[in-house]
Amino acid sequence: MTSSQIAALIQLGARLDKQIADKTSDLNEIKAKVRAHAENAVRKREGIPQDQPVAGQQWEGEGTDGVFCQVSFPEDKLVSPIVFIGDVANRYEDKKLVPLGADIKKLAGDKFDNLFAPLYRPAKAFRDLVPLLLPKADRQPLLEAMSEPSSPRVSFKLKKSE
Repeated sequence: MTSSQIAALIQLGARLDKQIADKTSDLNEIKAKVRAHAENAVRKREGIPQDQPVAGQQWEGEGTDGVFCQVSFPEDKLVSPIVFIGDVANRYEDKKLVPLGADIKKLAGDKFDNLFAPLYRPAKAFRDLVPLLLPKADRQPLLEAMSEPSSPRVSFKLKKSE
């Protein structure tokens, strides 16, 4: 590929990336309006008060030329993972630990081990710790077992004037 061909591809990619971002923003606004309408329609249809969730419900609508839309309101998902610091259960919010606000271990009582499973994940400094903690023969096999391929990322930026 010549340098002028790659320059043209980059130019096209940058413009498409901007259009997709703009269209994604438009689509998100449309989805928010449809979601709000669907929630109101479900509340009216099912007689659900405003102070109660519409979890487990579904709404369907049709566009002007026969296109179809479905809005599903799933049940609340479980908080995961949780991290205990002492007896205080915490969850991650925006990469920060935040207390859950309930004594999880007390509420679960002697059934705690049946209701919760330990979560194992590599330590933050895993790649740095492996050579420090393991014999040489075990280092590479462990690093390979704990690694998976990652994809290169391509991002485009338009000139500031655009």
